[in-house]
Amino acid sequence: MKKSSANLKLLSGCLLLLALGLPACYEPVEGCLDIFASNYEADADQQCPDDPGCCTYPE
Repeated sequence: MKKSSANLKLLSGCLLLLALGLPACYEPVEGCLDIFASNYEADADQQCPDDPGCCTYPE
């Protein structure tokens, strides 16, 4: 039984380290978030800066 408990603690520790390390790999993606724009980016999570030409619209 002690071996099983030790394995469980080791697995729990590894999972905790993995969970704490994953957010460090995240990089935000900027893009046009207006669904009516022709250059809408579904995978973007931050609106691009409000410079001219960020979102383009069909005529």
